[in-house]
Amino acid sequence: METPQFLRELPAEFEPLRTLLETQLKPYIKIHETQVGRINEDSTGDPLTLWQSKIGGNPYFPKGLDYPRVPVS
Repeated sequence: METPQFLRELPAEFEPLRTLLETQLKPYIKIHETQVGRINEDSTGDPLTLWQSKIGGNPYFPKGLDYPRVPVS
């Protein structure tokens, strides 16, 4: 994992805490959003297809439907 900027620029007075900070680091994924359009009030007009990744867009599976289940034998 790449050393985070805050550790590369750690002020001298915080140097005694470096080991503690390094042991507490957690990997993460940084997400960058790009607005590509707006959805109409009636939920139409989504500029992305159903299969494109989206945050806040029309869901791939409609909220009003029950998720399909395989019967348990």
